[in-house]
Amino acid sequence: MKYCVGYRIEENDNYINKIIELSKGISEVYFAWGDFENGRNSTLSVNGITPWEAQQKQMRDLKRLSEKSIGLNMLFNAMCYGEKSQSRKFFQKIGDTIEFAGSEYNLLSITTTSPLIARFTKENFPETEVRASVNMNIGSIEGMEYVSDVFDSFYLQREQNRNN
Repeated sequence: MKYCVGYRIEENDNYINKIIELSKGISEVYFAWGDFENGRNSTLSVNGITPWEAQQKQMRDLKRLSEKSIGLNMLFNAMCYGEKSQSRKFFQKIGDTIEFAGSEYNLLSITTTSPLIARFTKENFPETEVRASVNMNIGSIEGMEYVSDVFDSFYLQREQNRNN
């Protein structure tokens, strides 16, 4: 069995070193990029370092993972992107980010809660797998069929994802 591991920025390299050490059992690392809303605390919020230092640290860490052939999955996982969710500027930023990450790192896929972001990615980056987030609460074949034109794969809702 292989695991998907969530990336987090830390001041030291212990976490990244452990991922690399255990990489035979890791299929990919998922991460939120920079200041994109992601349904959690800001990706760039780390005690003791500035947001700019955190972004640089994230970039170094992703480069190290890529150099070890560990696949990466970028999250666009917020439940709402607010007033910018349909703006040209927002999609330009998403496109620029995917293009950059795809050229610099081993970016294999994105996971999103947004069918609009999924469609945009499929149309502009066909080599990138597009996954429906667990946060979409899709739990049936019928639910998958409704959005199968914009998603390549699905994370099922949490209730079906866990064995309590």
